[in-house]
Amino acid sequence: MKTNIAMINGLAAIALALSAGLAVAQTAKSTCMNFGPNVPEPIGDREAHAIQVSAGTCTTEGGPLDGTVMTQNTIWEIDKGTMNILSADGVSRKPGTVAA
Repeated sequence: MKTNIAMINGLAAIALALSAGLAVAQTAKSTCMNFGPNVPEPIGDREAHAIQVSAGTCTTEGGPLDGTVMTQNTIWEIDKGTMNILSADGVSRKPGTVAA
């Protein structure tokens, strides 16, 4: 699940860069840690169909969000091994800066 949270953080960084008019060619590295159960919960309407709620924090090095700590929540739909994001939110913070 580490990669998925990093992907969301990367998308947030791109959105922030575009809205701020910054170059998106900068690279960033996010180190993430999930917390909570992060266990798929079967929906029961068909085989291998589930919902998973994930929460985590990431620290970012480089790019427009350099030095920020992000807390985030994601709701995933799992259908026969394929995961799709249904909802995601996050807030990146560092002294003097907040991005949501």
